[in-house]
Amino acid sequence: MNLLRRHLMNPDYLQRKRDEAIRVAHRWLADGLLIFDTETTGTKNNSEIVEIAVIDDSNRELLNTLVKPMYDIPNGATRIHGIDHRMVIDAPIWPNVYESLCELVNSQLLVAYNLEFDVRMVHQSSALHNFIPKVKVRGGCAMKLFAQFYGEWNHRHNNFRWSKLSDAARICGVDVRNTHRALGDCKMTLGVIRHIASHA
Repeated sequence: MNLLRRHLMNPDYLQRKRDEAIRVAHRWLADGLLIFDTETTGTKNNSEIVEIAVIDDSNRELLNTLVKPMYDIPNGATRIHGIDHRMVIDAPIWPNVYESLCELVNSQLLVAYNLEFDVRMVHQSSALHNFIPKVKVRGGCAMKLFAQFYGEWNHRHNNFRWSKLSDAARICGVDVRNTHRALGDCKMTLGVIRHIASHA
């Protein structure tokens, strides 16, 4: 039996990892995190942002805007988040929205549920407009944090199992509403983080 499997069979190991996640959530809130979320035209390498929201640790809305993409929004994406081409006709384009994002971020910690995806979408949207993002993201992933806190192991990926945001919110007793809209997802993410931190 390998060392990792022995760890996983040891409740003390899982409790230590859970305690570590609780400490991280508590530190994020103490440091004054910002939470952001994006809605996009898809998940492909040429997908782009059609909505972005940012809130602070007190649930205050700092940014919440649709974004006019360079290309059409596929029907499949619209079925998920409800955003169609009519809604973004008069929305600002990504370079203008990105400037607003930069003014907010500064050196603060940015947290997202599935941070890697949202950061990739920021870079892809910027690349489509031929500029390189200038903000260095100091970020944290609430999806990975919840996975560590919840402690369900994924043997296939040899790591803690990731959950959808709506599932994590339900498990944490967080009100699930306006899913797959940027502001609603930000608020659910904050609720999940607060729930984890409350176990300190």
